[in-house]
Amino acid sequence: MLAANELGVNGMEQGQDLRLTIWDFRFAIGWVGRSGNRKPGSRVTGPPASRPTDMHPTPLCSAAMANAGSGSPVLDSLDRPLGSLRISVTDRCNIRCRYCMPEDEYVWLPRQSILSFEEVARLATVFSGLGVTKVRITGGEPLLRHDLPRLVQLLAKNPRLNDISLTTNGILLAKYAGQLRAAGLSRVTVSLDTLQPDRFTRFTRNRRFHDVLSGIEAAGSAGFSGTKINAVVIRGENEDELVDLLE
Repeated sequence: MLAANELGVNGMEQGQDLRLTIWDFRFAIGWVGRSGNRKPGSRVTGPPASRPTDMHPTPLCSAAMANAGSGSPVLDSLDRPLGSLRISVTDRCNIRCRYCMPEDEYVWLPRQSILSFEEVARLATVFSGLGVTKVRITGGEPLLRHDLPRLVQLLAKNPRLNDISLTTNGILLAKYAGQLRAAGLSRVTVSLDTLQPDRFTRFTRNRRFHDVLSGIEAAGSAGFSGTKINAVVIRGENEDELVDLLE
């Protein structure tokens, strides 16, 4: 799992998954269309890189922007092409899972560092020209981003993108499921580690367990099919629920 300010490539079922965060996008927006010094289809090597304090682009971000004008795919160190793009639209979250956000207080990214929806859509267009066909919207909790269905609408206008999905904790899903479906969202993944309300409160420091269940139900009612559940199984905590979560 990448930290909130890291960028890297992970293996996917089909193609690769590129995860860019707000800071990487902010620098990259000025690189769109530049040819750079890399050859078309050049490989990106090395481990995921943390965002430097001087705001220079990470190696993978630089390669993607360098190849943007050529339309050549971005390849990883094993010559696998980029296929899926994860976009973090906020670093904020409305729960505090112990394994993800264990502290009570955090310093959030300043508003001016967050890309507009138009900037996100522009970059998604660049990466779709490099082989991306799938986009996953993530956070933090992405449904905390105001007017998120409008971003989905902008992404859905791109004919090269055949799959636009969302990963959410589900607390606000009941409110937005219909709007997201109407905007063109393809799929939803809900993060849920337990089916026990008391355990949910202990895990997340939030009592809105039933809102999550309502969100999952609302996703089905809105027309989403194949909704997935993400669960982190922790020894001594919730492994006794593994079968129940699978069912």
